[in-house]
Amino acid sequence: MGSARIGQSLKPNQAGKPFDINSDLDLFVVSETLFELMVSDFNIWNSSFLSGMVIPRNNNERIFWSDNSARIPKNIQRGFIN
Repeated sequence: MGSARIGQSLKPNQAGKPFDINSDLDLFVVSETLFELMVSDFNIWNSSFLSGMVIPRNNNERIFWSDNSARIPKNIQRGFIN
């Protein structure tokens, strides 16, 4: 899957860059059980975040957490968590 399979980058700003030793690998696991556990863990975290039970340590963390809180439920509906 991804650039390793086709031999070049799929990123818009690096389109056509050859796959090399510095390229990363994107992996995925196909397991309904693991996916359901991840969904459950996310829902617990998200509920704790939205209720204020867990608080970001800094503004950068707050930005990422807010983005994850909004984006991940949409990804879950599409069958993945990223």
